[in-house]
Amino acid sequence: MNYVFGKRSKEKLAQCHADLQLIANEALKVSRMDFGISEGHRTIEKQQEYFHAGKSKVDGIKIKEKNNYQPKQARASLIVARR
Repeated sequence: MNYVFGKRSKEKLAQCHADLQLIANEALKVSRMDFGISEGHRTIEKQQEYFHAGKSKVDGIKIKEKNNYQPKQARASLIVARR
């Protein structure tokens, strides 16, 4: 089956490092399951939201994750839609 990224996934993927964009696009071409990109560059405000909610050990100010740099250097986050 030929899957394509939706508008939101394309917008999030555009915030990622060029290498991650290539990997995600190639993965979608060979995937047996549809998936999307749930997050690209993470703002400091979003990082602090995760930190205060206990979802991250990094506050985004004193310590930064790869998600906090533009373009995003960390792995692309994937949502797997089971069919």
